[in-house]
Amino acid sequence: MRVLFYYNSVYYPGIGLLSSFLKQNGHTTELLFDPVIGSNHYLDVPLLNRIISKKKLVQKAIRFNPDLIAFSFVTNQFQDMQLMGRLLKKELRVPIIAGGTHPTIIPEQVIKEDWADFVCIGEGEEALAELAGNLENNIDITSIKNLWIKWQNVIYKNEVRPMHPSIDEISFPDRDIFNKYRHYRKMRRRFLLTTRECPYNCTYCFNERK
Repeated sequence: MRVLFYYNSVYYPGIGLLSSFLKQNGHTTELLFDPVIGSNHYLDVPLLNRIISKKKLVQKAIRFNPDLIAFSFVTNQFQDMQLMGRLLKKELRVPIIAGGTHPTIIPEQVIKEDWADFVCIGEGEEALAELAGNLENNIDITSIKNLWIKWQNVIYKNEVRPMHPSIDEISFPDRDIFNKYRHYRKMRRRFLLTTRECPYNCTYCFNERK
């Protein structure tokens, strides 16, 4: 199955881990990177909007011809994900899965979005690989753990599987899908994350460590 990731921020090892796990399970992955320079809700630059347009991103997605589109995002990215999700759904008409911090915290909101077919809660490697495999082989998808599934006008809210016991059993993040973009090639020598989760301990975050 061909899985397209859409992302619009700094290098994120979570997507790299998902891509690596999918490749291990025989799937093909690609990254659609949106720099959101011209329309990032803080700065609006008409010239950049013409050079880096959503239409061009959609055209690139069409050329990849995905079977499944995956979004991973935090709350401040939600508005852009809504816009891009609707554009991709309209033009490609393929299933879209939303994961990451924001969907994990409030899946009830995200699953109601007209562009979101699946919401992943918590860790996504096994859930995404199982979803891709089942879709590819026409196997029932309604009981996949970690996923809320909107299918044939019914929402299936499945339980969350135990967290993966050891990161040593998960391969290194796939950087190839990022490194084809100059933005990430310049960044790779100064970005290293050695933990499975965020290394910080912000009191306002849902992931605060006790």
